[in-house]
Amino acid sequence: TEIYTLSLHDALPISSGEAQILSALLAQVEFPKVTFPQLKMFSTFSLYTEFSLWFIPTDVISSGSESIKNLVPQISEGIRVNLF
Repeated sequence: TEIYTLSLHDALPISSGEAQILSALLAQVEFPKVTFPQLKMFSTFSLYTEFSLWFIPTDVISSGSESIKNLVPQISEGIRVNLF
């Protein structure tokens, strides 16, 4: 019986052996709130959109032929609810 193990270092090779710290720029837009004064719970709702731009250090090495982008944009949407 053979047992195979895979460590995190094997799965994600890091050239220096040290963890990387990533930076990001965030912007969030909240759309108008809707309030239901007759409700005690879940009385306020609002939608939001968030944009983030992640900055990837240039010393990160990719495995294979794929190159790593230095800037990674993301857009997310969500709902904000006031519980009480």
